[in-house]
Amino acid sequence: MSATDDLVPMLKKLRLSVVLQSLELRTRQAVDDGLSHPEFLYRLLHDEVERREGKQLDLRVRRAGFEQPTTLEDFDFHFNPTIPRSRVIDLATCAFVERRENVLLVGKTGVGKTHLAQAFGLRACRLGYDVLFVSAPDLFRQLRASRGDGTYERRLARLTSVEVLVLDDLGLRPLSSEEAGDLYEVIRLRHRHGSLVITSNRAVEELAALFGDPLMASAAMDRLLENAHQLVLEGDSYRNPPPAKRGRWPRGKSTEEEARGDRSASEVPLAVPTRGATGDPTRGGDRAPRMGPIGRPGWGPDGRPLTRSEATALASRPAITPRGPRGCDTHNLYSRQSLWMPSGDDTRGPLSWIARSPVARRDEAR
Repeated sequence: MSATDDLVPMLKKLRLSVVLQSLELRTRQAVDDGLSHPEFLYRLLHDEVERREGKQLDLRVRRAGFEQPTTLEDFDFHFNPTIPRSRVIDLATCAFVERRENVLLVGKTGVGKTHLAQAFGLRACRLGYDVLFVSAPDLFRQLRASRGDGTYERRLARLTSVEVLVLDDLGLRPLSSEEAGDLYEVIRLRHRHGSLVITSNRAVEELAALFGDPLMASAAMDRLLENAHQLVLEGDSYRNPPPAKRGRWPRGKSTEEEARGDRSASEVPLAVPTRGATGDPTRGGDRAPRMGPIGRPGWGPDGRPLTRSEATALASRPAITPRGPRGCDTHNLYSRQSLWMPSGDDTRGPLSWIARSPVARRDEAR
């Protein structure tokens, strides 16, 4: 019986059995590179920490219930230049969540309110916050049903316990007296306890009329607007653009895509992993080699985007293949971490190129 066989029951008892997936490769890497025992242990446990953080992140995103994951990188600020880009980027830092402040995104249909609200929610998930996304009609429907089955208090507690509640499409229709009371309770219970992100086609001044009762409206709006960030989005609809804009914006341009300009197809950078970047790739620091998100450019060691010919040459070299903890690519919209396993006999390469997660950075800051 080998030493590894003796480790299996102990690792399972400690709930670290997944460490076995990288133990052999890390051991060979330690022998080849002459790593010290503490460095070997650090790299081995670092893989497990990143795996768990990625799993927790995926769980938070699933629980959030987004209609679809959206990011600021996918949002086209050039389509409607009047949208305050600096304020949007500032809100994307999620400092308002830490301060338990509210965000109101108002404007006509199609200007990107829901997109931005979900992008803020996704960013909060990546920072380790619990998020819940729900449309206003669904919220009132769930609360109405919970009264019938006796789970109203439990449902209300769920709505008020999450750190970020994204309430979409508030005010599409007038509220009944029961729905107005439910909305007031959500606002009252969340006041100074959690952030509320609201999207609405109505102006902020029109929201008070939804409550019907002036006294209730005054109490609700007073709490809702305290230190709230009000963002008025103006411009054309992305879904139904005017004839002058049709065909010019088939989809939102990212910052990286804007940098491409009008270059020919042969010069367009591709989304491929790169090698030779500075920094310690096994440590997962900020200077670790980077891979652009899916559909984004890859970058060479000199900081220049790879052209198609360079990317083709790089892709033809058998080096590393992305493989997550369960055999799938973990580099996705939800997480900036990518777990890379050396393929074939290439065991000298880094086992993992992992950008330090926002959760880890926040914990270190504390």
